[in-house]
Amino acid sequence: MAELIPFAKYEGLGNDFVLIDDPLDRLAVSAELAAAVCDRRLGIGADGLLVVAAPRQAQAAARMRYWNQDGSPSAMCGNGIRCVAKHVRDRHGVPLGPFVIDTDAGPVRCRIAAEGEGLSRVEVELVAPRLDPATVPVVLPGGSTEIVRESNGRGVRFTALSMGNPHAVTFDVADESERRWLGPAMESDVAFPERVNVGFAQLVGPAELRLDVYERGCGFTRACGSGAAAAVVAAGVTGRIPWGTSTVVHLPGGDLRLTAPGPDRPVLMEGPARRVFEGTFVVRHLVPGSRP
Repeated sequence: MAELIPFAKYEGLGNDFVLIDDPLDRLAVSAELAAAVCDRRLGIGADGLLVVAAPRQAQAAARMRYWNQDGSPSAMCGNGIRCVAKHVRDRHGVPLGPFVIDTDAGPVRCRIAAEGEGLSRVEVELVAPRLDPATVPVVLPGGSTEIVRESNGRGVRFTALSMGNPHAVTFDVADESERRWLGPAMESDVAFPERVNVGFAQLVGPAELRLDVYERGCGFTRACGSGAAAAVVAAGVTGRIPWGTSTVVHLPGGDLRLTAPGPDRPVLMEGPARRVFEGTFVVRHLVPGSRP
């Protein structure tokens, strides 16, 4: 691995990433390096780090690896997978049509639906949701995935599920000030041994949600693709939106369109991905004493 590392900056609805190509799997990413790269004052700055590596499966075009802003790894990132799909299509010579990205959450089918100057619309078939407590993981009495926590003198109900990463979604909190403290409190709740992404959803139409997500290892972001998928699944589980309904999710950074066909079927997502700029960085300038 050369000490001078090329990178590209991508974003999906304002959820931004540093992306590094590592086709020979030579890049040793530590939590310290990932956090340093994502630091907005001392590094490049991003919500997360994406590494595009060699696939482990013959049918896949590439492998996505992902680290949160705090340096913790995660198996899935919904906005990140769209950025990786755009990068692979633009830079790796992937033919037109659907292709597969290998992820630690499983293979993800992608398709570039539309292309413009630096901006693409990407369709993604995310992994199927998992509602069993051991997979989320969530530890609750009786093996439940419904969790109630007291807030402002009342019970707030969350639906816990996995979209390749853990999520807890509630429809009970509309007040922004309450969300600001409840988000970090739930992220580190004792019921979630690997912490959790916390979604605050509101039903604003028959097939329309408004959503804020407090992301594990990052805090509130402008958008969270897997969080939007989790919210649509939670809406299906709780009977708010029928399964199979094409649903628009309004996030602070813009809109995603998602369909959850059922509780055990892959979630379909469509949204933008944009390449912002490219550059290089020196590893030891970000992490003193490190070796390439």
